[in-house]
Amino acid sequence: MLSLTSNDAQITAQVGSLLKLTKPGIVVTNAMMAGVGTAVAGRPDLVVSVGLGVALLVAGCGAANQELEADVDARMPRTSSRPVADGIFSRNFASGIATFLLIAGSLVLAVYGGLGAALLGVLACVIYVGIYTPLKRVSWVAIPVGAVSGAIPPLIGWAAAHVAWEATAWLLFGALFVWQLPHFLAISIRRAKQYLDAGFAIGCRDHQLQNAVRWARILSVVLFALSAGLVVEQGASFILGLAGAALPLGFAFTKVKIPELWAKRLFFSGLAYLPLMTIAALLHG
Repeated sequence: MLSLTSNDAQITAQVGSLLKLTKPGIVVTNAMMAGVGTAVAGRPDLVVSVGLGVALLVAGCGAANQELEADVDARMPRTSSRPVADGIFSRNFASGIATFLLIAGSLVLAVYGGLGAALLGVLACVIYVGIYTPLKRVSWVAIPVGAVSGAIPPLIGWAAAHVAWEATAWLLFGALFVWQLPHFLAISIRRAKQYLDAGFAIGCRDHQLQNAVRWARILSVVLFALSAGLVVEQGASFILGLAGAALPLGFAFTKVKIPELWAKRLFFSGLAYLPLMTIAALLHG
């Protein structure tokens, strides 16, 4: 009985580590945003299949990212417990899982969403794994580059719907792109020392703080404007997204007394935006 319990615990731990390898939080939010694009484009029947394809692709990107960044992840307290950095999985294993997931996700999108949706998914993965991941060690430019990759899921959903491209598709792309920037600027302020000590160039240095705060405020205004554009284009349900954009906008313009605390508040105030956008899309459909 004890042996069975021990085996069960070991299996549970392995499954948990495997899940952690895929960065499940990012998987869920990207699948949600693909679903938003699909639903708003008028094909709610494709939300699950397109969301699944995007989820598999993003999971593959997460595994590939951890394989490539295992050395620096091991030097950061916030990432040292990741399964490759912690030695639970080998880099070869992570690479194999990533390859399988990326192929599976591409096939699902090609079958259910068409070639255009699949190619957009592959493009997002190339940007994330091939450009953003190595660029983080070199320049802060990695932040907007990574945001491009993260803003593509609504376009994947739109492409899968096989409808004419409208302003709404680009408003969704723009809103998601802009939402990520103050979000990650907040992380770069909160975790600046960890990033810099690990060898990443995206940590906010002391002399960069004023500019980072300024850009976070500007981008929060832009996000609110883009969200207002979605209300104009798609109607009252997207007032929820506008409300979600108002939260980080309000916190961004508070006085910066303790930078880490200001950044923490900005980060958490923006977390409601994506769920509210998802609800808005469901109500719209």
